[in-house]
Amino acid sequence: MQTGRISVIWEITGPRLTAEWCETGGPAVAHPQRRGFGLRLLDVALKEFDGVCEARFEGQGLICQLYATLPSAPKRERASEATVVQ
Repeated sequence: MQTGRISVIWEITGPRLTAEWCETGGPAVAHPQRRGFGLRLLDVALKEFDGVCEARFEGQGLICQLYATLPSAPKRERASEATVVQ
């Protein structure tokens, strides 16, 4: 059984959401030949919020930087972090 961690860090500053999804400790990953369903789905969803997803496939796991403009957001929220262990 493989083990791994997913760390999600996000911050809202004004109307901008910035998030990072970082995988570690799981199986090795390599850059795929084409963009998979999950990343294509993120691309489509983020377009609705004038956003983008930048994905890097590093040996230890996938790292995604997500950027989006929220329709209405508080002026400033504290950054938050979550870690999921499988």
